Amino acid sequence: MKRLFFTFIFCLLPFALNAQSGFSILFQPTDLGLGIRYDYNKADSLLGGFVTASRGNYRFDNGSYINNHIKLVCGITFNVKQPDEITDVFSAGVAAHYYGKSGYVIEKIKQTVFYPLSLEFGWGIKFQKLFIGVNMDFFKWESTINLGYVF
Repeated sequence: MKRLFFTFIFCLLPFALNAQSGFSILFQPTDLGLGIRYDYNKADSLLGGFVTASRGNYRFDNGSYINNHIKLVCGITFNVKQPDEITDVFSAGVAAHYYGKSGYVIEKIKQTVFYPLSLEFGWGIKFQKLFIGVNMDFFKWESTINLGYVF
């Protein structure tokens, strides 16, 4: 995971020049996953982009589990500037999922959970240098909470 994180950061640093960029820490309540998000937006542009990388482990009440859920998301953002340094951020992206070892009761888990691709939609707000957002994958019913810094 550390290797993935540093590769992710290294590849995105050139894009940070001459742009309003931001890094966020993200939390996924569904699988107790943690990750990072990078937002890129050219100065005074309505459209931007984002990428996320996260990892978590599902645990269910009946003893079922799915370890090493790795999710990578790449998408676009639409930024709507409001008065007083506030910007609404709407996002849509394609998520790629990888699942590691699992032990589960098959009739208890919807098979859509195991699809390798899905769509994610979100909304967030930038206030001065703070970014707060929520993304939702309605097919897998997974949510992501983002808290970050805009520079």
